Amino acid sequence: MSIPIRFLTYCLYRILPPEKVSKVLIVNNSLTTVYQSAKITTNGINVKNLPVGSYTIQVVEKDGYVSTHKIFINR
Repeated sequence: MSIPIRFLTYCLYRILPPEKVSKVLIVNNSLTTVYQSAKITTNGINVKNLPVGSYTIQVVEKDGYVSTHKIFINR
């Protein structure tokens, strides 16, 4: 399932509280990591510089659990 991202600057990830996250990755369709961070802020993830297209967000929790989500950036 892809989540459409229809705003210009930030992708908000609200499934987890920011303090439970140890790493966030955004990977494009060529399997290149285009974003990596050790945390999620309450402002979200800045996707302003990413081109329109589909991406995979991988979130690693502090307890080691990994979740993967598809998103589509559409402006």
